[in-house]
Amino acid sequence: MHKLRALVFGPGRAVSVLSFTEILAWGILIYPPVLIMPHLVADHGWSLAFGMAGFSIGLMTSGMLSPTVGHLIDRHGWQHRDVAGGAGRRAWARAANGSGPAPGLSCVLGC
Repeated sequence: MHKLRALVFGPGRAVSVLSFTEILAWGILIYPPVLIMPHLVADHGWSLAFGMAGFSIGLMTSGMLSPTVGHLIDRHGWQHRDVAGGAGRRAWARAANGSGPAPGLSCVLGC
C-alpha cells in the first residue's frame, strides 16, 4: 500500500500520469484507422494491404521528419510551423478537391 501511495502522491506521479496519457494517445492514434479501414477499402475497391500501407507510410514519414521538425521548432519557434502547416493543409485540400476544401472540412483542415 505504501508503494501505491508513493506512486499516486509522490514525485513519481508525473511518470505515472505521462505513461497513462501516452498509452491513451497511441490508442487514439492507432485503433480508429484499423477499425475504419475495411469500410474505406470496400468503398474504394482497394485491397486491405494497400489501405494499411498508406497509414504505415504516414507513420513512417512522421517518424522520420519529427527530429528535423523538432529542431526547426526549437530554433525558429512554433509560429512558423503553424503558418507552414496551415498553408500545407490548404494546398493539399485544393489539390484533392480541385477548388479548395469542402465546407464541412474547413474547420477540420484549419483552412
